[in-house]
Amino acid sequence: MVLFAENEGSLGLLRPESFADRHDEACIQAWADASPEIVNGGHPLISLGREIVTRHGHLIDNLFLDQDGALFVVEMKRGRTPRTVVAQVIDYAAHVSRLDWPEVDALCRDRQGCGVDEAFRRVFGRTLPRERTPAHRLAILAESYDPQAIDAALYLVNAGTPLVLLQFTCFRVDGRDVLDIRPVLGTLPEPGAVNAEDGADGYDAWLLGSVEQALPGLAQDQGWALRCRRNKQTLPFGCSGWPLSLGDCQLRVDTYKRDAVSLRLAFRRECAPGLQEFVECRRADWVDGFPAAFETPPYATVFACLTRDMPRPEMGEPERIEEIVSAVRGMTGGLLPVIGRYFAEQEGGDDGGMDEGTARQALAGGAGEPLPERLECGRNGG
Repeated sequence: MVLFAENEGSLGLLRPESFADRHDEACIQAWADASPEIVNGGHPLISLGREIVTRHGHLIDNLFLDQDGALFVVEMKRGRTPRTVVAQVIDYAAHVSRLDWPEVDALCRDRQGCGVDEAFRRVFGRTLPRERTPAHRLAILAESYDPQAIDAALYLVNAGTPLVLLQFTCFRVDGRDVLDIRPVLGTLPEPGAVNAEDGADGYDAWLLGSVEQALPGLAQDQGWALRCRRNKQTLPFGCSGWPLSLGDCQLRVDTYKRDAVSLRLAFRRECAPGLQEFVECRRADWVDGFPAAFETPPYATVFACLTRDMPRPEMGEPERIEEIVSAVRGMTGGLLPVIGRYFAEQEGGDDGGMDEGTARQALAGGAGEPLPERLECGRNGG
């Protein structure tokens, strides 16, 4: 962000200043405890306290309850954040995942002076949507991130961990600190994006569960062997014949973005060297059925993501689910033959679960002339 400040009738560039040079982590912990919206995109949270002691004697910097009734763990770091902080926040997640509602109620009484149900009604104006055990999500707030920390966090996000990295920039205006805080990985949930009575978990379960039910029939129709694993906010899947695990190469549907359902091809670059270029060279073979583009984040990552975003349906709209399933069909019909051919060329084996005739037919959209035995960059629109 570029900011300008008025000074005697003209505007001058407002330059960032180091927060770490003037403040410690306790300072931003206290700010977040008093004004929780700073870590939630400007939307309210209920603070459950600072430096919450875990079962292993570690301290959770800040713990909140969000608008969906989920516990929100936030780890604060000034300066550059090392890779180890990602493991640290996972330890905290293990702790809060075991908390029950009586324990959450006790934390709320200590911090807010009232029970969690009363605090929730006071802040959000409705009844707390209690699940059997509280759900949770995670965030790290820091001035900057080591690239290894971003890579480790991206791996967790791709595996379905509800984690967001927030980065803040500090400015000084008239002797006061001004913070610009924004996500650099993952997204913050948008209040009101889902039915309040169902909550985010219910929406994700409905949407991803509906797509999951359609996958076996889709795979059978297209002639490939399915493997999938549904998580809280993501449905990764692929061909059982691929030589890589789902954590290293996957197609998926996810709900990380507040206003979109994302369809993606995601893979670890070191495990599939040259796959991005291989896919891009054959863009003409899949783009009609899957109009997507590779993401270009402002930092180096070990994962590549080919992404198509679609509008989120309202909960209970079956015709919109059909649209998403149709888009998934376009994604698999276009990409699976290309990915299978990549693995076949890499390993000299079969094409990842789809026979060559079926692969060429799927690449051609199931009709028309068969495609050439081999596609090269610069041919067929590559």
